Amino acid sequence: MTQQELAELAGASRPVVSLVLNEWRRNGIVSYTRQFICIDDMDSLKQIAS
Repeated sequence: MTQQELAELAGASRPVVSLVLNEWRRNGIVSYTRQFICIDDMDSLKQIAS
């Protein structure tokens, strides 16, 4: 899934998705490459979602 596809799914712009993913990567919640987004800390992500 691309950042653009994720943005469309979330109803956000691609630049916003990029900013959030970068913040989450700095905080160790996710890691990603051009091909994959991996959730590294599911508990933190759940806490953000609630």
